[in-house]
Amino acid sequence: MYRIRVPRRPEDKDQTSVPSEGRTLRDKNSNSFETDFKDAVKLHDQGVKGDKDAVRKAHDILSDLYLRNTKNQLVQAYFGSATSLLGRDAVEPNKRFKLAMEGVKLLDDAVSNEPENTDIRLLRAYVCYRLPEEYFHRTETALEDFGYLISRYEREGGGFEKGLYLQLLLDY
Repeated sequence: MYRIRVPRRPEDKDQTSVPSEGRTLRDKNSNSFETDFKDAVKLHDQGVKGDKDAVRKAHDILSDLYLRNTKNQLVQAYFGSATSLLGRDAVEPNKRFKLAMEGVKLLDDAVSNEPENTDIRLLRAYVCYRLPEEYFHRTETALEDFGYLISRYEREGGGFEKGLYLQLLLDY
């Protein structure tokens, strides 16, 4: 059985750090952060499209990267998104809710640490946008992030592709 535990930051002394089982990294001691992160993002994106196996693999890689780089907010945001995707794919309702909320908490923390980071805002916007409002009450957060991203694009004349800007306008 596949057990998930959200790893805690080393500075969280009250809680133990228990990484998830079933690691898929080629070499946990490898210094290939960039390669592992790129692989995790590709798997994450496949998971967003519905590939449950890719979600589990992305989560495992991102969990390891997060433990090695607790100050990297983009890694934390992708880890949060992957955790929420695990919630999406869980069968048991309590587990679905718990994983989704753990993911949102990681995303909220990443945004609060780097509120100007458009990649982090984009991840949180779409995670919150897809959560059922009846249970999670995150639509306002999604709209806030969409509004921020649209405003920033219009103010700075870019920062991301025009196609994404147009999609944000549709989703807002």
